[in-house]
Amino acid sequence: MKRVETKAHACAARVTAFCMVAVLSYMGVKSASAQGGEKHSASVAGSEVGRLWVERAIAPGFQHLAQQSRNLQQHFEQGCIEADPAWLHKTSSGFESVVKAWSGVAFLRFGPLVEDNRYERLSFWPDPRGVMLRQVSGTLQQFQGEEPAVPIGQSSVAVQGLPALEYVLYRDKGVLNHSLSADERRPLCRYAADLTKNIASVAGELSEAWLLPDGEYAQRFVKPAENNPVYRSNQEILSEGVKALSTGLQFVRDIQLAPPLMGSESKVAVKKAPYWRSGLTGPAIAASLRGMRTFVLAPDLLPADQEWIVDQIEAELGRAAQQANTLPLADEAVPSPSLRQEWMLLGRIVDNAKDLTDADLASVLGVNVGFNALDGD
Repeated sequence: MKRVETKAHACAARVTAFCMVAVLSYMGVKSASAQGGEKHSASVAGSEVGRLWVERAIAPGFQHLAQQSRNLQQHFEQGCIEADPAWLHKTSSGFESVVKAWSGVAFLRFGPLVEDNRYERLSFWPDPRGVMLRQVSGTLQQFQGEEPAVPIGQSSVAVQGLPALEYVLYRDKGVLNHSLSADERRPLCRYAADLTKNIASVAGELSEAWLLPDGEYAQRFVKPAENNPVYRSNQEILSEGVKALSTGLQFVRDIQLAPPLMGSESKVAVKKAPYWRSGLTGPAIAASLRGMRTFVLAPDLLPADQEWIVDQIEAELGRAAQQANTLPLADEAVPSPSLRQEWMLLGRIVDNAKDLTDADLASVLGVNVGFNALDGD
């Protein structure tokens, strides 16, 4: 009970929306020590862990993002001004495909994704100060003329990625509003087309970096060595992967799910959630959880007598993805205890998965989760 009491004390200090459910969810999860398992060195995962992660999870994920982004870019090359119903429908479905593809790899916050501000260029979110809204308004003014003053790829990261594109598409007078005149649509279409081109460009860079055998970062990830400037051992690769998984789960729990639940005991502030304008909050979170599930299953991380840890993480991620896929949205001004319970349940399941990752998987693999990409945000 000592560990449970410690977690409860930490929860009391943080006063997050999921404190109590985190403790309750922990009660149903056995730790590695409780199962009688002992710590193994990183060698239990074998020397192929990096290659398997790249070939089975990382490279396919970024290739999918690149392809879906190219598809949306090509779609915007014609038809936006006329905007017939078929074009509008394909725009909406194309945007959803890119959001899901991005969400499935967004937890891989290391290497190419954090270089050159690529993460922020694809997704400047969360944005509690409303920087994107303010800057997009000015950017749209630039598109009223012949050429924007600054190319999108060289502009502020706030106006480059998917949140900006969602706003341009789904705002009241956005691209998906079929009643707009051609003159009203023209600057929106030009900006949206540039956004899709920029997103596809960044996604292509990521795909190329992770593609074997030529991708520079992929080579470093699959061949740790003393002269490797990034990874000198398989243990360092394991540490990178497990930390990415842990941080991804923390992001879902603390950044995507918790803020909408704060400030009221009966409502959900859906406008604090990702992709609320497009109604893709649940599908985006579900795609993220499925991406993490694929990642944790890619290599054989543990010996047979400890596979239960990965099995339980997989089960929790599967449950969470199913719950997220149907996550309801509602008018945040209207009390909705049942909706709130659905969000709370998802938070509890994600907390289960993170607890298993941090306390059991990381421990068995000799990984110290420590600080992560969210610390200091």
